[in-house]
Amino acid sequence: MNTGSTQLFGTLSLKKLPLSETIEACSTLLSERSICANDIVNILSCDPIAVASILHRANNAFYGQQENISSLSHAVEALGPYSVARMMAESTAAETDASIIAFTRHACATAHIAHRLVNGSWPKSGKAASKIGSVYTSGLLHSIGRLAICHSKPRESAILYGFSDSSFPLVGNLTDLEHLQFGTDHFEVGEFIALKLRFPQLLVDVIRSYGLTDQLNPEASSFRLIESISVATMISESLGYGCSSQGSFIEMDNQTTRTRFESAHPGRIEQVRTEFSETIMKDNQQTPSSQPRSIAQDRSAMNPAASSPPSAMAPIKSH
Repeated sequence: MNTGSTQLFGTLSLKKLPLSETIEACSTLLSERSICANDIVNILSCDPIAVASILHRANNAFYGQQENISSLSHAVEALGPYSVARMMAESTAAETDASIIAFTRHACATAHIAHRLVNGSWPKSGKAASKIGSVYTSGLLHSIGRLAICHSKPRESAILYGFSDSSFPLVGNLTDLEHLQFGTDHFEVGEFIALKLRFPQLLVDVIRSYGLTDQLNPEASSFRLIESISVATMISESLGYGCSSQGSFIEMDNQTTRTRFESAHPGRIEQVRTEFSETIMKDNQQTPSSQPRSIAQDRSAMNPAASSPPSAMAPIKSH
């Protein structure tokens, strides 16, 4: 760990505060007679900071869990839906800006796309919601390090990532640019946070390595998931998620990863991209442009399974 990263880690501010939308939805839910796990999972499924908090609690030795918990659904079941709802409702809302909102939406889109790429189906919402397993959860938390940087260094990160009036187009590798600005990058920050919050090794591996697949052993047990998350970030960014008005250099397109994945799963990338983009475009046409879309509305729009049955797609095996 270099001096720059040590200095940034010393000023990291990840208080695990949920979005205001999450707090409001959980408060409303608490007024109802009964709360089921799916209700809470639906609310939390596009709030990576809140999910990080829930996973931290679920993996805390105090709760006596006998196994590592790497999925949102499992964490909510372990802690109890009522306890999770009350925990969120009693929280203070996180302060957000354009960069945090953009990267939260990027994480949510990546999670949806990763679920389709790996499991062969789109996650369903509502009472019949899909289990939010380790694939979706990994996609949602993949860039937790970047969100931590944005929370800790709002002015500097807004300038670097293109969300400030002082921003200017930059060309180069994002990791190098982050090192120049902060003395570290969001992969290192994410790994630091994941270990600090006692995340299972699978999540640590994804957060640390999703953009560095060329450096990984293809025979490693977590490789297929990490590769799929990497591809999912490329697809979500190509559809405008995580982009600022300056354009996008947020996720550098790793052509080697794309080519290897396409070779193993011909046509899957384009099929998923088309399904997702068509659903988003349809929703955009139904939403007045004068009304800013909330993250909850974004989450509802990211559900191709609700509009038409998706084409058959076999799940990706670990090896």
